[in-house]
Amino acid sequence: MIKLFFIAIISMFLVTAYAQETIEVSDITKTISKGDKPGLSVFIPFADQKTVEKEWIKYIENPKLTNLFKKSTDKNKVEKYGDEYFTSGAIIKELGEGNIDLYALINQIEGGIRVYTFFETKDGFISPEWENQDQYSSARNFTRNFGVLNYKIVVNDELRNENKTLERFENELKKLEQKNDRLRKSINRSDLEINKNESAIQINVIDQEKSNSRIAQLKDTLYTFDKKSFQYETFKEKLKTEKKDHKKLHSNNKSYNKKIQTEKNQIINAQEEIKTNLVLIEEQKNKISGQNKVVEEVEEKLLNIK
Repeated sequence: MIKLFFIAIISMFLVTAYAQETIEVSDITKTISKGDKPGLSVFIPFADQKTVEKEWIKYIENPKLTNLFKKSTDKNKVEKYGDEYFTSGAIIKELGEGNIDLYALINQIEGGIRVYTFFETKDGFISPEWENQDQYSSARNFTRNFGVLNYKIVVNDELRNENKTLERFENELKKLEQKNDRLRKSINRSDLEINKNESAIQINVIDQEKSNSRIAQLKDTLYTFDKKSFQYETFKEKLKTEKKDHKKLHSNNKSYNKKIQTEKNQIINAQEEIKTNLVLIEEQKNKISGQNKVVEEVEEKLLNIK
């Protein structure tokens, strides 16, 4: 029994998750310029009034809606009087032959747009009690199709925004991965610099030992000459130059060690930054995974609009 219960719960979840996004049309009576008249109403969730108004004009003035026997140069013309949209003598194929005066109200309400449509023939306004039920059904379909069209616009906008968010997440991930690549390359460069300076230190130490040896020899030789002799002055200058070179070798040795320490610090900092970025990369991958699901859900919603 418990197993069957969970199967039922899962089935209900799946049905809910992939349910149709149905646009419903309802019968109404509402005040228009001709008084209280029967009409139809459709609600478009999250729609924008200016967009819906623009789409209504396109929808009505679209030549594909007009009767095939009408002149190709003619078309329906929408005019606006106050809040009311009016089309005189509209010819709409799916409503059959004959001209129809078409009225529409487009109101912004909480959560979206409510569109009201009114169809006036020579015999009166089309209503649920209309003798020609096919024409009544066609009016409902005409209204619902407009609702579907606009809700698809809403969901397409939603999908476009969600895809932009996904693209932004992917770009942020790419930047983090590229940053880690640059940091790893900088570590490699630092390793090369350390090796180069360690090699320089080894050579420097040997050079310092040789310099110490030359200084000792010069000192020994210097003391064999009379201080007033030419040879004394010559070797004294050589000793002075050698000490200067030795000092430079010693300074270079310190510089090499300083460079090594700098590169080691840079490696430590780079490794810490890589470690931090790896956490951010995993978080970003999870965000992308979640956003992919959001995009799939919106795509599914778009496909299920009926």
